[in-house]
Amino acid sequence: INFSVAAFFGLGAYGTALMSSSDAPVLGNFPPILGLFFGLALAGILAVLIGIPTLNLREDYLAIASLGLAEVVRLVVTNEGQWTGGAVGLSGIPRFFEGWPLLGNLSRGVPTAAANLLLVSTFVVVTYLFLRRVHRSPWGRVQRTIRADEDLAKALGKDTYRFKMESFVLGSMVMALAGVFFAHLQLYLSPGVM
Repeated sequence: INFSVAAFFGLGAYGTALMSSSDAPVLGNFPPILGLFFGLALAGILAVLIGIPTLNLREDYLAIASLGLAEVVRLVVTNEGQWTGGAVGLSGIPRFFEGWPLLGNLSRGVPTAAANLLLVSTFVVVTYLFLRRVHRSPWGRVQRTIRADEDLAKALGKDTYRFKMESFVLGSMVMALAGVFFAHLQLYLSPGVM
């Protein structure tokens, strides 16, 4: 059980906002596509750093540790105003298509909403197809074996720690992807949304 969904969602959202927002205290004014990669990289790095000490824990302790991570990330975002805007939040986040040749000039309202819907739908479908393919791959079969009986997977010679780490990082990056699109759809972030 992973209760750190809010933490990785927030890292994705704040990662892209800090890269692309015009009001960001650090970085800022980069294209939103770079913010997307920065948010995903931030979530992946934190997932590895958190996964190293926690993935050997039993399920109930892992759940408690992941719940603690979500609270720590929320408190850091709230209290480190010089990096994240603090409790005031971040505004000036551009639309995802801003600066693109054709889609960047869409007027606000229905055209922008349709473009955002198409963008999010495309990423949902691509992510679903990718995860479905991963689920059916040999890697996915090992993951299902670990979930069903970790001792059996170890007896078959599988490095269960590595497989669990890969799964944790992949899941955190999917959560961060949702945060990235949330930030570019809302155009404003505060710690209360995490």
